[in-house]
Amino acid sequence: MKKTRFLGILLPVLIGMIVFSCEKSVNDQMLQNEKSGTLTIKITDAPFPSDLVAEANIKIDMVTIKKSGLNMNVSNMKSDSTSMSDTTSFIILSEVADSVNLLELSNGVTKILTENEIPAGDYNEIRLHIVNASIKLKDGREFDLKVPSGNASGLKIKINPTLQITEGMFGQILIDFDISRSFKAIGNDHSKNGIKGFHFSPVVRGVNLTLTSGISGIVSDTSNVNIQDAQILLFSGQDTITSALSATDGFYAIIGVPAGTYSMECTHANYDTLKVDNVEVLTGEVTEQNFVLTPTATP
Repeated sequence: MKKTRFLGILLPVLIGMIVFSCEKSVNDQMLQNEKSGTLTIKITDAPFPSDLVAEANIKIDMVTIKKSGLNMNVSNMKSDSTSMSDTTSFIILSEVADSVNLLELSNGVTKILTENEIPAGDYNEIRLHIVNASIKLKDGREFDLKVPSGNASGLKIKINPTLQITEGMFGQILIDFDISRSFKAIGNDHSKNGIKGFHFSPVVRGVNLTLTSGISGIVSDTSNVNIQDAQILLFSGQDTITSALSATDGFYAIIGVPAGTYSMECTHANYDTLKVDNVEVLTGEVTEQNFVLTPTATP
């Protein structure tokens, strides 16, 4: 497998990112007598492989981060979020409400949720306060979904590996939604009653981009024709880490992958599933892993 420099492939994606304007709601008094660094929170998704869905939206009105060993009162906590547990150990990064269509984020495309100067230290958990979620189908139907935990503690996301912010450092955390496992259809579009709604049960990982890399490649067939909408799954042992969906030119990209050895699987209708073991990812590099699919034999 070929490996290329990580920034060389990631830079074109970063240039095209959409940036959220946001409040820097970290208590300024915390920074006056402490060393600090800058933290950027980005969001992406593992694509939702459905020809029926036009939008998969979530609305986030608060982003907080947990500093290990921090024990203080957060004076600017929202008045309507007093039910959030363990608030004394969390720093507010943003209270700007904004909606995100997760279907617009795939193959390395990210959107910045917030960027703040925060105290130096170790950070191991992010919380997203999600106030609503919805699905819009291509036929115009829309479904408002129940958000687990409501307005309570928010969605808890562990940061892996733990983020260490030092003086003057620029850190990045990626929040990766796996749409295919987060939104589950109720009913079947091919049945008499069709799709009646969706369940929303977020499957999300938080990744320290400072210490991670990526995997990318092209999906094609044995005639060298690029394949669109092939699903690529990334596994660590028996655990599914995340997934990707190939674009019109067959290209896919998975970002925020910790160094290690993985297995992968590529599937598409009318083609045999292709599995690859021992995919090695090194810190600071993008691993190139292409897939050549064989058409399924007809009886």
